Amino acid sequence: MQSFIVEILAPSAPIFLLAWKQISSNREAVQNLTSLKDLIEAVLRNSRIDSVIDEITIRQIQDKIYYNRTLNPLLPDRLFQKMRNSLEEGMNFSVTEQIRLLRSNT
Repeated sequence: MQSFIVEILAPSAPIFLLAWKQISSNREAVQNLTSLKDLIEAVLRNSRIDSVIDEITIRQIQDKIYYNRTLNPLLPDRLFQKMRNSLEEGMNFSVTEQIRLLRSNT
């Protein structure tokens, strides 16, 4: 048992620690994104195309976006380039749909 701890478990500890930190970081990032999404959807649900959103709410959204960008690890360049077109298409579709919904609320 002692040799198992000394030869296998102890040298593996940094890997487990790194994995735990990554899991914690990813969990926090997901919670932040969920909070951001909920905030934006709440604002848009109560808005029309000509609505004015107060500065405090906009500041909260900007802070959450900034926090998300600083918290999340960057994608490797190759992966980003590979996914870029589909991510942009999804974003453009979402914006178009949201504008359509806002216009229908008037």
